Amino acid sequence: QAMGSVMRIDVVSIKFLIILSVVSVVTLLLAIIIGATGPSVYDISNTYAYNCPEGSHIWSPQCSGVELKQNGTAWEWTLPKMKTVNRFWALEVYPYSTSPQEISGTITFAASLFAKVGTADNFEWLSLQRNDSKQQVLNCRANGVCDGFLLVWEEFINYEEYRILIWVDHSQGTPAPATYLGDVQLQLTVGHPGFAALEISLKTLSLVFNIVVLVVHLWHLRGTAFSDWSWEQRAITLLLIVLALYNNFFTAIEYGVKGWFFPFLSSLCEVVFFSVLMLFWLLMVDKIRRDELRIEMGLYHLPKVIVTILFGILTLVLFSWISIRDEQDPIYGVGITGIQVLFYIVVFIWTGVLVWVGILVAMTVPIISRKPYLKTRFLFFGIPTGIVIISVLIGIFTGTFGPVRKSTLSFTYFQFLLNLYVYVLLWGYWPIQEGISGTNPSEDSRLTFQSNRDFP
Repeated sequence: QAMGSVMRIDVVSIKFLIILSVVSVVTLLLAIIIGATGPSVYDISNTYAYNCPEGSHIWSPQCSGVELKQNGTAWEWTLPKMKTVNRFWALEVYPYSTSPQEISGTITFAASLFAKVGTADNFEWLSLQRNDSKQQVLNCRANGVCDGFLLVWEEFINYEEYRILIWVDHSQGTPAPATYLGDVQLQLTVGHPGFAALEISLKTLSLVFNIVVLVVHLWHLRGTAFSDWSWEQRAITLLLIVLALYNNFFTAIEYGVKGWFFPFLSSLCEVVFFSVLMLFWLLMVDKIRRDELRIEMGLYHLPKVIVTILFGILTLVLFSWISIRDEQDPIYGVGITGIQVLFYIVVFIWTGVLVWVGILVAMTVPIISRKPYLKTRFLFFGIPTGIVIISVLIGIFTGTFGPVRKSTLSFTYFQFLLNLYVYVLLWGYWPIQEGISGTNPSEDSRLTFQSNRDFP
């Protein structure tokens, strides 16, 4: 038989499957450990206008700060030093109310921004010729904190040090919030340089390894006519190609080039990968159920293609929208009604596809019981696929899956999981020639029943 007609999964022994399972579990545990112990996505620091001892928000002679409710009073704060890999910085304001009851109304905070230029011995604070002013509706708890809001947002770090001057514009807004204004908390959010290094390193290593594996895979098949490749080998080759898109290096470029283009390009690459992966799942389950040697793309499979394209378009819009909004406002970039509606539509389609796959799996089980030689291929495909599907669903509903990675753990886990998934399938669908030493385990250790049917 031609080398492309027999795959490793057809002659694999239980021992090798156990080894593969252990390696996979260890790899995912490593991803979880790296994510759980790694740097956070954001660095968050807080400072207070009152600057009272023991963190008190009640003004007293021991406080060394300022009372912004006094007309003409301004608060000057020098921000911690930053680097380009911090990517952005955002400043949120959380006022405190001294009213004994809940109040609401509008208040206007204004800010002037300066940057330090020159050398350590000879420098000046350059005005950036901008005045950030934000009129905000506040809902304040009795003697407590009010709603927070974003006051200043720098989408790209052009200077190492910034200084900000903040005051309350008493000429605008309603009297209540300004009259009862107490302490003011400033929360500075910047991208963590450690996470930037982790993300760039992991993406780069994944891409390099991906390309090497793809080249080795194609080199191994160089002597086999494409017509002799099994459908699984054709599919895994395509998955390796789109996995390279998922492992794209555009993320590294985003840290040095501002604008919407590279976030959009990165989202496009991710969507192409997941769309191809979804179509692969639908076709593969159907192939096993129908016990087909080849999949002919006719009208029967047209609904799968249409659903995949619809999913891809809507997900691209969603991912791009979130990514671009995240570039403009990382704090409130996902709190928009339109994005939420689109998110629920994408989740609905994803859930519908999972139900579809589940129905196909249920229809496959009786067939497997009558044709034991399909059991290994079915389990080898089904178990890893189930783990990926469940993980993605959990990530979607917890808000940790997609272009806005809210934790290092979710980033490392999905980066390892999706790469591992493709490589596990590649291992099983690797083309071999029977008779080569090491590829023919004893009949007692095989999981397939090769004598019942010729290999496809």
